[in-house]
Amino acid sequence: MVSAILAVVLPTILAMAGPVLVRRRVNLNKLSANNEVAGFKFATVGVLYAVLLGFAVIIVWERFSDAEKAVAEEAGAAATIYRPAALLTVLEDFRGAPQP
Repeated sequence: MVSAILAVVLPTILAMAGPVLVRRRVNLNKLSANNEVAGFKFATVGVLYAVLLGFAVIIVWERFSDAEKAVAEEAGAAATIYRPAALLTVLEDFRGAPQP
């Protein structure tokens, strides 16, 4: 639990402290000169993120489909086993107690 909290809280604190430290060390004139370039960089990163997210969704969807198919096969196998077992119970009741 503690490691999960650290995995979330620590990067969040670092992400929040980063811009504050950069603003203190770099003056505003230098930062405003890089705004156009930063826009293109953010757009590129956004497109890459969208493509990777799309691939991740497709992979998860395929695995879900495979799991759904496996569950259907298991349910069919369980039904196949259940029917003869139910018939054995009926036959046992018909004959009475099982004989040695």
